[in-house]
Amino acid sequence: MKKSLFVLLAILAVLSFPVFAQGGSEAASPKIGFIGPMTGDYANYGVLSNNSAMLAVAEFNAKGGIGGKLPVVLVTEDSEGNVEKGLSSIEKLSSSDKIVGLIGPVFTGVS
Repeated sequence: MKKSLFVLLAILAVLSFPVFAQGGSEAASPKIGFIGPMTGDYANYGVLSNNSAMLAVAEFNAKGGIGGKLPVVLVTEDSEGNVEKGLSSIEKLSSSDKIVGLIGPVFTGVS
């Protein structure tokens, strides 16, 4: 758990530089995507991993988020443990949700 929190914080620190470089008064909260099997036979793995990611984001945001004022948003997609569903989830997260980072997929076959 501490390792995932450290990795999340390191990613957010690196990703925060472009956010502050843009200037402006209203910076959008950066989104981090999560892909895992939230339903189906392997849902227990996805749900546990997603809960860990949600906890890490909540702890990070409780400490002020990026720069003490910009919260991070976690966007979860269900891969159902399926390669095709995982691919469409990645496409959605990157094109529609405009994520800046990705956690997962939980299974290597989906990645």
